[in-house]
Amino acid sequence: MAVTSNTLQPNFDDMVKQSSCTKSPDNNLLDGSGTVYSLRLVNQANMTYFKLYDAASPTYGTTSPDFQVAVSADTTMTVVCRQGITFSTACSAAAARQGGTGATGDDNPGGLAYTIFGGE
Repeated sequence: MAVTSNTLQPNFDDMVKQSSCTKSPDNNLLDGSGTVYSLRLVNQANMTYFKLYDAASPTYGTTSPDFQVAVSADTTMTVVCRQGITFSTACSAAAARQGGTGATGDDNPGGLAYTIFGGE
């Protein structure tokens, strides 16, 4: 499924949704630099790591994530970032069954959906 972006009211500019995140990164989600204030993660399968990168087009297996959170199987969780997580270059996202930089092989999760709320 493709990434969907919506423009919201001022001071809370972006809502980005993806219904099936994989280890192939979704690039430049906030259209350049920006701040993530909240994440909603819905994991319908195996243990998965959701990763955010301060890069316009990170490479899975090479680029280290700047933020990651473990999401247990069959879990819905909300991550609130009171101060925000600021990305100076761009905000890109990926998900994998392995944390950190990742590795080769079948690391794709079974079904992780995310919603990112962000702004400038």
